[in-house]
Amino acid sequence: MPAGGFPERKYLCIVNGIDDFTRDFAPPQPQDDRMACTGTIHYTLRTPQAALVAEVAAALDAAQTSGYPVYLTFDDWNFPPLEWATDPEITEWTGWDGTLCAGRDIEWRSDNPQNPPPNFESPSLRALLAPKLDAVFSTIATRARQWEAEGRGHLFAGVALGWESGYYTKFDGASPLRTGFAALASKGLGDADIAAGAATRGVPYWEEFDSQMYRVVHDYVAWWSARAVAAGIPRERITTHFTGVPDEWVAPDPTRRDGRLVPFSLAGNGYARPGHTATPEWIDLERLATEADARGTPEWGVPEWEATSQKSSRDAMLQYLSRLYRFGADVTNNWGGWWGPGNPYRIDGSAGEQGMKDWLSGSDLPGVGVHVGRSTLVGSLDYSDSWTEGTRGRVADGSFPVVGAALEVESNHGNPARAWSGAKWSFRKDGNLFWTPASPDPRGNWSGSRSGITETGGGVDFGIEYGLRDDYVIQLDAVQTDGRIAITSAGARDTTARSDGISVFFHPAGAAIEIGIYNVGVGERDTGFRPALARNVFHNYAVRFRLPTKELWIYADERRLDVVDLDTFAGGAFAGVSLTNAAVSVGASLVLGNRVWTDNFQVGAPCPAPPVVEAMRLRREGDDVLLDWRIDPAIAYSWRVYALSGADLSQRTLVGAPFEKTWRDAGGAMGGTDRYYRVEAANDCVP
Repeated sequence: MPAGGFPERKYLCIVNGIDDFTRDFAPPQPQDDRMACTGTIHYTLRTPQAALVAEVAAALDAAQTSGYPVYLTFDDWNFPPLEWATDPEITEWTGWDGTLCAGRDIEWRSDNPQNPPPNFESPSLRALLAPKLDAVFSTIATRARQWEAEGRGHLFAGVALGWESGYYTKFDGASPLRTGFAALASKGLGDADIAAGAATRGVPYWEEFDSQMYRVVHDYVAWWSARAVAAGIPRERITTHFTGVPDEWVAPDPTRRDGRLVPFSLAGNGYARPGHTATPEWIDLERLATEADARGTPEWGVPEWEATSQKSSRDAMLQYLSRLYRFGADVTNNWGGWWGPGNPYRIDGSAGEQGMKDWLSGSDLPGVGVHVGRSTLVGSLDYSDSWTEGTRGRVADGSFPVVGAALEVESNHGNPARAWSGAKWSFRKDGNLFWTPASPDPRGNWSGSRSGITETGGGVDFGIEYGLRDDYVIQLDAVQTDGRIAITSAGARDTTARSDGISVFFHPAGAAIEIGIYNVGVGERDTGFRPALARNVFHNYAVRFRLPTKELWIYADERRLDVVDLDTFAGGAFAGVSLTNAAVSVGASLVLGNRVWTDNFQVGAPCPAPPVVEAMRLRREGDDVLLDWRIDPAIAYSWRVYALSGADLSQRTLVGAPFEKTWRDAGGAMGGTDRYYRVEAANDCVP
């Protein structure tokens, strides 16, 4: 297996001076897996080489002295020096005729004129930058190696190469301004080539122009990244900095598309992990995070975010951070400011500050769901519904009641068609939920709530006729209410009040009964399970009904809580209940709240085949060996780590059973002999 690997640690950084930073966060310790760190910004293009090297060395010195890790950002295009402005070998053009761009107004800074942007393909530009980048990157790599040898490797959180990398376009007023002509000309492309490419692909001229320029931007950042790796900075500590959009996104008017909106798939490269600005109001975070693996870059970073809605409460901040890190981010870097009156992004003193502290202390509040078809508990599906807008004519505008084809279950997987009862809910989606302080905005489930969920103004139970299997899993996403979430198998649908019904009730954290078993004739009995489900955020709920053995296998967020034997549970109180698979239902009740939201209903056979771990990365840390593997789905599976031995490595010994996709072999690097490992996934639906 290859040497090197991805860091175990996850960094929460803030762009600010260390003196202020220490007022709120204690310096981390080498063994911590969550670390507060400080971020620095360096104006690479306009700062002379000696001054830039000294600036970077000072930032590294500050980290070494203070004990706070440092994450360094290097601007790649925003602030070029004045002497480049009239150099035709470096400066961008505003047309194919070679007219030099006269200047740039940076859009994200009001009335901020700057020197014109450079031609990213210019050999002269790269010749000027190469020695400066090499000197800076060598300074960082030397210090990082020193820290690693001294057991202080955690002090280097990494580098971000770029600052919302893109190319300059400006569409204010009557005369749009576009650059990129110099870069494309340097690549041997001209007007006729763009027109021919557009015709071949069947797209507008400017869409082809954009696609070519986005590739130019990608290659320019990759050139920076390659020099960083050549200087000795590990790839896993290098992050790009884009402000991208989903790959299939197309601007309503291609002639006015922002040159900074580079598709997600182009943010990573062979020398760096992808990084994106990730302020929730400005980017599709669900898409960014959950599709990282589909882009072949499951490790990613957030080199910039601003605290907007996250600072409104402790839970909002904790949920935001929990999701980013759970879905693959290794580092986040807040640019919004810390101290300063009048700063709209100021975190210091806000309710959200506590969420940052709690995350660093080990707390999590992800509030996430499970896409239909990506369950680790349901294998072959019988019925499923993700309540996606557009499917079966559905419109997620809150109209009530839902009627006609929109009530048909989205997918029957070859089984008899089914339909939901009317007057149970309306369709909504993230951004237009009807929420109140009693039932606040759950901020989505990162599993399709952007495209549609159900919303009910009060308690609800709804279901379908089933009758297919006698060993099956019912699963759904729902926002945990102050009452209960229910999963039911009974003789009829849409109710928990059946003598031939068994329901599992999921109550919120702190309730007298957190998980209970219910039958109308017996009442509710406490299982003793305490998953501590936070209120007002999405969770995933599932129950395996194993009728022949009269067992209920109960899960919260795809972790098995335990198995209930109905013949013996609660002194045999449920032993006489008649079990049936005739109908399956889900639902929720409320105490003081006033809204119920659900998503991703699925029912089918238990236990899909676990994924195969075909590759992992190893790195040495002192006397230990750290194993790290990346595989979808992002959550749920437990893992088995085996040490392999014997001439043909056929003998294996179980040495670890982590839930996370990392494991430490204490002392594994000692002894001077090769060591071999195998990692296997295990469904949590199998004992």
